[in-house]
Amino acid sequence: MNYCRPFQVTLAILVVLTLLVTACGPTATPTPTPVLVLHPGWTSYTNANYVLAMAFDHDGNLWAGGSGGVVRWDPTDSTYTKYTVDDGLADNFIESIAVAPDGALWFGTWAGVSRFDGETWTTYTEEDGLAVNVVRSMAMAPDGVDRYWC
Repeated sequence: MNYCRPFQVTLAILVVLTLLVTACGPTATPTPTPVLVLHPGWTSYTNANYVLAMAFDHDGNLWAGGSGGVVRWDPTDSTYTKYTVDDGLADNFIESIAVAPDGALWFGTWAGVSRFDGETWTTYTEEDGLAVNVVRSMAMAPDGVDRYWC
């Protein structure tokens, strides 16, 4: 069995994604988007430059997650929207992203799994039946059932 093949495929996908992201808009680095936190008078800024996971949704948007939450990039108009714990994520440190057949996005974090249907955030933790809260890898099965590995 050729064990290098999956690495080569992964590397090729990352190169293509990097080229797409680079070609899809201005070369300027986006400035941090201030997010109103639960405490009046305080503003929260998180980093969106450290990326650990990426996925394209059914509409062609690129979702990138890392140490500062998750960013949805729209390649058609070069805009982005950033989501953090203030929006409903379980944690700002995103390790994995999976896209469900129904279009919902799942984010593996250090504090559980968050599901986003485009409007509502739902978080699942050990209290809901996860083996552990740190979810480093996820995938969707062909039948739409989510699978995760810690």
